[in-house]
Amino acid sequence: MAHTTSLKVDWRAVTGQASRLHPREHLALAAEVHVYHERFDEPSPLSRDAGLMVNRHLMAGRALAEHPPVTRDSVGIDEDPMGVSVSWASLPPDPNDPRTGRLYRKDDPRTRHQVEWDFMAQHVEHAYRRYFALDPLPRSNAGESMRLELREWEKAEALARYALTWSNRAGMDCRSCHPCDVLFASAVCGGTSALLFGLATVAGLPCRLINTINHSTVELGVKGRWVWCDNLVGCRPPLEMSYQEMLENPHDVASLTDLQIHYADMSVTEYRAPYNMSASYYWRLFGWAPEDLQGRLDQGAGLSLPFDPTTAQLLYPGRRRYAFHVPAGWRPTVVLTKKGSWHQAQVRCDSTRMFRKVFDTSACDDNPVTGGRVKVWAEKGAQAGDFLARLDGQELAPAGQGAHLEHHYALDYDVPASLLQAGRHEFTLTAREGRGGELVLYPDALRPDFPASAGQAIDVEPAAFAKDTISQKVHH
Repeated sequence: MAHTTSLKVDWRAVTGQASRLHPREHLALAAEVHVYHERFDEPSPLSRDAGLMVNRHLMAGRALAEHPPVTRDSVGIDEDPMGVSVSWASLPPDPNDPRTGRLYRKDDPRTRHQVEWDFMAQHVEHAYRRYFALDPLPRSNAGESMRLELREWEKAEALARYALTWSNRAGMDCRSCHPCDVLFASAVCGGTSALLFGLATVAGLPCRLINTINHSTVELGVKGRWVWCDNLVGCRPPLEMSYQEMLENPHDVASLTDLQIHYADMSVTEYRAPYNMSASYYWRLFGWAPEDLQGRLDQGAGLSLPFDPTTAQLLYPGRRRYAFHVPAGWRPTVVLTKKGSWHQAQVRCDSTRMFRKVFDTSACDDNPVTGGRVKVWAEKGAQAGDFLARLDGQELAPAGQGAHLEHHYALDYDVPASLLQAGRHEFTLTAREGRGGELVLYPDALRPDFPASAGQAIDVEPAAFAKDTISQKVHH
């Protein structure tokens, strides 16, 4: 039975533009809902984990926000100074910087973006030809015929293995993750992943980046399913399974190297918002940008989704099993709504403004729910007792100040099992009279939004967005 609240609130959508690279987005309260169960569903295969929870509390009625695909005709920095940034290679030559000018041609009628696109298109052709040359099957020699003869899997394999050859070339790291800069030098995993992402975009293959706290990889779409492409030296991408299928038990995947298993083992408990759902070029991160954009949020990391019960069906439609790893030291827990995105805003909450989070729970007769906790991310110094938290209209008891995440802290509220029966739930938070603080909001790539917009939206300006230190870490 769905729960309702007796609170009379004129709900309004909160919107904002996290950077000049991203369209205006709806924002969601960074509130994580942790639900505790009686026991683990299965033991964990990983040394850093306590156990596995499987197929719990999947949220219905949501979809990914649609954004226009990047094409050769997408706007470039020379068309719109507020648009995307470009590679060092496409900039006019600078005698003091040998990375510039390699793609620049005076009086070139193309935009810089089109110059970069065409350069990557040449490398897509090189990747296919290399694959073709090593393939014992008889094929024609003509480029267009060859391209038509390669099946989807072969294209994915050709691009993944081609990108891997640019990984960790000694003495050639240009410290830019733009694909064109990588193609003139080399990169660690962040740049190699951006290269594969760029090549796949130009080739018309569905692709998405997966960024954990310690590694960056890519998934490519092949015939309606996702296949995982790692870029560590010694591996053979792509793997004929998704990232999450591999991560469920990497020790069972015979083709993984010891180093791949090490990274997978570490990433489970430490990743946050790994699936980059940005509509603009992720490959702009760590690349060149106009001076007035340096050090801001405008360099490419953006809309993203964590893997949790709310997003599982959207990230991997059609799967029947969704396994969630629980960190060592935790009780049997499923995190229903993980904090998402690198972009985030701090918005003042006082007694006149209320925020909410909507989530679903499922019937769990075989492994009953024993309770839960809501963690609301807020500015340093905020206290749980400064706010009034309710679940389905019933006040929740503060559980103190919890863990910190970079420069933010979690305001913890305990949830009794009696409030977590199967159905849709509404968590609300407002400041007590005379108190308050800054709460964290982030762009929400899921649709439809809860709440639906009623009247004029609350508008959050770009100045409200804070730099999250996780986006400044270089992935190795």
